[in-house]
Amino acid sequence: YLVLDTLGRCSSVYSSFFFNDTATTEIYTLSLHDALPILGVALTTDNGQHIGHLFIVDSKPYHKTERALSILKIFAVRASSEIIRQRAELEKEQRELLLTLMLNTGPGCIKRVAADGTLLSMNHAGLEFVEASHEEEVVGLLVFDLIVPEYRSAFEQMHQQVLDGNAQTLQFEVQGLKGTRRWVESYAVPFNNPITNNVEQLAVTHDITDRKKSEQFVHGQKEVLERIAKGASLPDIFDQICRVVETQSQGLMCSILLLEGDQLRHGAAPSLPDAYRQIIDGVTIGPSVGSCGTAAFRREQVIVSDIATDPRWESYKGVALTHGLRACWSTPILSSEGFVLGTFAMYYTQPRYPDSKEQELVRVSTYLAGIAIERRRSEEALQARAHQQALVAELGQSALTGLDLPTLMHNAASLIAQTLEVEYCKVLELLPDGEEMILRAGFGYPADTVNHVTVEAGLDSQAGYTLVSDKPVVVEDLRTETRFSSSQIGRASCRERV
Repeated sequence: YLVLDTLGRCSSVYSSFFFNDTATTEIYTLSLHDALPILGVALTTDNGQHIGHLFIVDSKPYHKTERALSILKIFAVRASSEIIRQRAELEKEQRELLLTLMLNTGPGCIKRVAADGTLLSMNHAGLEFVEASHEEEVVGLLVFDLIVPEYRSAFEQMHQQVLDGNAQTLQFEVQGLKGTRRWVESYAVPFNNPITNNVEQLAVTHDITDRKKSEQFVHGQKEVLERIAKGASLPDIFDQICRVVETQSQGLMCSILLLEGDQLRHGAAPSLPDAYRQIIDGVTIGPSVGSCGTAAFRREQVIVSDIATDPRWESYKGVALTHGLRACWSTPILSSEGFVLGTFAMYYTQPRYPDSKEQELVRVSTYLAGIAIERRRSEEALQARAHQQALVAELGQSALTGLDLPTLMHNAASLIAQTLEVEYCKVLELLPDGEEMILRAGFGYPADTVNHVTVEAGLDSQAGYTLVSDKPVVVEDLRTETRFSSSQIGRASCRERV
């Protein structure tokens, strides 16, 4: 309109900016089909690039073209400059928008930290790291307070190095506003703020929790295997296994129980409450005995996602819930031959199911525990065999020294009982009549019974039954034995006999 006013044209004259020939043609055809073009001037950049046209059109012929053309050229220069300026501003806004989107949607935390440690700004990824919903929740806080205490000193030293003009890299743990800990790696550089003229720390930080935990777990496995190889005690090995696994998940508590007969005995549980450990120590396995007792009984993994509602915990949930335990997943530790050696359990204070990573932790942990138990039992078996061989050699030497038979038999019974860690051991001699057997030597029996007490040698007694048997006779429980009756010797107290 300024062009029209300058030319003194009436309101029937139209002036428009067009940015491409197609647009010019369309608008001219649709809106100005009855008008006659009078003048048109190209709009160009300083290097001659065509960016549009400036047209004056009217429904009446116009003859003073020289004056109009000179005026149009002046306005064309101003129009071109304005278009270029607007395009530059638009491109700048678009670049800033893209940069903001890149910073806020990228996987890494980007933050600015003042010289005194005050957090000045942080992108969305960083807010997720520290469990904040909005930047206002953390801006103004000391960034040092978000660092786990054992790494705070190292971070402060790195921060000072950055302020001194040195780029730095550091791995450390942060703790979010809700308490979650995670491993991060930060690359920090000095940033000269052009607005405040202050030197700040500008850092890009990535979450390396999964990588760090994997490294810790591999290192922990090596430490466990080294302890096994060096002959460390089972409680020490079990404790290390539990602690290694517990580093892999926040709030996780592990336990290892050993199966002795039909009872589960405490092996390790470094993070479980002491009172709870004492209660579950010695629990008898069964089809509905919590997670561990059931897993050992069924020889299969038992996943209890909510102790409060699972029927297998009906008799034990009170004590578990009292100590804040809500989920328990237990897996039997099996020998190389498939026998149950114990259980490995993972506890949480919130109801939940295991994921694939936690199942892998279970697999590795039960494998390591199984190796430790079998190795220890193999070592004990070798020690027992060596002790037995020494016993046989000692008995042989005693026989060669010319000891009388009663003394030799007494020594044999004593050494055998002590070696096998049993309460009783006796030597019976069949009398000439073949009807009875007399106690010639014994360990654990009153002295006045030796050479005086006899037992029947018939098939209704274990002694007589053994005489006609071609293999050892084993009685697991005298109270339920049906092949023969128990002998008079030891009837009151013995339950097992070989």
